[in-house]
Amino acid sequence: PVNAYGRTKLAGEKLLADSGCAHCIIRIEWTYGHARENFITKLIEHTKADRNIRIVDDQTGSPTATTQVAETICELLQKKPQGLFHFAACGYISRFEVAKFIFDTLRMSVNLTACKSSDYITAAARPLNSRFDCSKIQAMLDKPIKMWQIPLKQFLEQL
Repeated sequence: PVNAYGRTKLAGEKLLADSGCAHCIIRIEWTYGHARENFITKLIEHTKADRNIRIVDDQTGSPTATTQVAETICELLQKKPQGLFHFAACGYISRFEVAKFIFDTLRMSVNLTACKSSDYITAAARPLNSRFDCSKIQAMLDKPIKMWQIPLKQFLEQL
């Protein structure tokens, strides 16, 4: 883990795994939804004040809808899995490419500029590669995990 948040999550996972009790840990990444602020809603909100936006192009991951996460958890609960699982939308993309997808989908005119994480100061460090191998959880699901574009487009259409 590259930051305190990641280190404390990992420590909690280890404590749970070492406890000997039945458990299921599902790691998720790059989540977005209507209930709280996230990368996507912050990005759109930022354009109200400034149409010139710098976005990192060296961080990759899978934008994952909280609705996808909830549906997956509901399905898994019936199967009572044990252990550690990774879940994210299928496919991966850079944050810069996510921004392009969002603004293209919303038909917004924005001046996007790519930059590197080292050029962009944030309160917490972010991993460059957040991609997950979801094969373990996929084997337990009844349907293939959706590509990230489908739920993201649906989310944007509801804004």
